[in-house]
Amino acid sequence: MKKMSFFQGAILLCLWVLWGCDKIRPPYTRPLFEGVIDTVAYPPPSFSPDFSAQRVVLVEDYTGHTCGYCPNAADVLNQITHAMPDKVVGLAVHAGDNFAAPKPPEYPSDFRTEAGTAWDNFFGISAAGQPNGMVNRKMFNGNRISPFATWNSRAQAILNASPLADVQIAIKNYYLADKGQVISYIHAAALKSLPEAVKLGVYISEDSVIAPQKRYVIDTLNGGLITLHIEDYVHMHMLRGHSGAIWGDVIFPAGAPAGTITRKDHLISLRPEWNPKHCKVVCIAYLADSYEVVQAFQKSFLD
Repeated sequence: MKKMSFFQGAILLCLWVLWGCDKIRPPYTRPLFEGVIDTVAYPPPSFSPDFSAQRVVLVEDYTGHTCGYCPNAADVLNQITHAMPDKVVGLAVHAGDNFAAPKPPEYPSDFRTEAGTAWDNFFGISAAGQPNGMVNRKMFNGNRISPFATWNSRAQAILNASPLADVQIAIKNYYLADKGQVISYIHAAALKSLPEAVKLGVYISEDSVIAPQKRYVIDTLNGGLITLHIEDYVHMHMLRGHSGAIWGDVIFPAGAPAGTITRKDHLISLRPEWNPKHCKVVCIAYLADSYEVVQAFQKSFLD
């Protein structure tokens, strides 16, 4: 048998390593998750179902920094979340190649994420035009896509129709500043028997991200639009990444009885560009077949 030279072996080893690795192509980034959680030093909290837990609605804003109309949608989302901070979770998803892709030198950043891109491709939001979004990923008049002018009324309608939650979510975070990590214990309880399996996705959002944004304003003197380049625009509710699977994991099978409890543990390594003071863990529970959100919940890294 012909012996393999050291040089040939080294080449084969390098190829094996390259083939065996997951390829993460730019510009999409995701958090790093590593290590084992020390549940003694950072104990998970006790949890029991609260059958009086209130429903929380998810409002998603699909946006981009070169979309001149998108700040109008962001204003609406900010108004809704300020008016109903305990009833609405907002998520600004930078997605698509038209408005979210970097356009240096004025718009050099890329705030797109793997999760946001997957959702956008699946639901077809940016293809339908931006700004647009979804409210609980619910179908309205045969369409999930919701113009931003409808977000408030649709969120209110969902809350008025079913104020009690179908699923309860509780989050306990430990921020490990010295390690640049967050331990997140997530409990979920089925508060009634649900017709479909329920999946839970875990994501990271960040407020107060300062970066350039294009904005159109009405020229009140001459009519038409004025294009502004806002260098220090404050981006809120920005989707930053995901923990675990992009679409989450099944936490309750179809027909799981009321009172069923599950716990998911996540160890999140922060990226250098994130400010932990402004970051949250965001949980989305949704029906696995119809994709309709049955509960959303968020908690600051520092809480």
